[in-house]
Amino acid sequence: MALLCIGALSARRTTHATPALGQLVVKSDNREIRRAALVALGRIGISGAESSVLAAINDQSGCIRREAARIVADVKLGDANHALWSRLDHEPYPDVVLEQVRAIIHLSHSTTARLLENLLEHNRPEVREAAITHWPDVSHASVKHILHEQMNDPDWRVRLRIVERLLEDSDDTLFDMFVTAISDPHAYVRQAAVQALGRYSGTDVCVILRGAVLKDSDLWVRSRAVEQLAKFRDGEAGPLFVQLLEKAPPPLQLTMARALGELGEETAREPLLRVQQHAIEEVQEAATWALAQLQTSGPDCEAFA
Repeated sequence: MALLCIGALSARRTTHATPALGQLVVKSDNREIRRAALVALGRIGISGAESSVLAAINDQSGCIRREAARIVADVKLGDANHALWSRLDHEPYPDVVLEQVRAIIHLSHSTTARLLENLLEHNRPEVREAAITHWPDVSHASVKHILHEQMNDPDWRVRLRIVERLLEDSDDTLFDMFVTAISDPHAYVRQAAVQALGRYSGTDVCVILRGAVLKDSDLWVRSRAVEQLAKFRDGEAGPLFVQLLEKAPPPLQLTMARALGELGEETAREPLLRVQQHAIEEVQEAATWALAQLQTSGPDCEAFA
């Protein structure tokens, strides 16, 4: 019954119910009632119930703490800043940390480089990752510099998030960072670096990507590098893929076969015909597709046209 009443008040946005909802947030023993009352306050407005929303930041339930962080960020309740910072040291749930950090950033009077540095100095990787995720603008030179320096972070998730965020604003100043990241110890970071290098062009990029195809220990890094080389229509990639195709692991064979079709590599016909007999159906289909592409773009077809 209580949940139904709260739902009705929320739907009607009944502002005079705010004090009563605030009391439910702090006094009810039922988690679902506390959560419903807090959500209702988020919809109706928290005027007169600010102390209840602040108390919810330290509620025993993670879902309520997350909702409280979202609300204080949306209404810019500046008094919540200290409580949010205090929670970061011992908040057990990563999704709640993410929302708490977002709130801290939203409540800041200005998103200065110093605030970002403070968040990135935190001892918990979840906090550092959340700061990078929610930082509003990574295009400023000072922010790029800070994130570049943070690529030494010991946690791979933080390094991955940096590469993913800087992909939003790739420019020449970031090229060396992405080149370094392609040698990162973690495969996910290397995959992201390969995608980032796809934003650039030139011989140097192709040389680096061909090196990843040949030497990387992770199949998916190698596959992403193959895709980027095909996109660049790299002249040296075709012969390299022909050389590697038949002995490559199946996931890489599939990617290379499609790349050879995209590149129009005429010397790939015989290897592709052999790969067409592969035991794995997806590899067969990739080889068939590539051969069809070569047939469409081949010299006999052009002469007929």
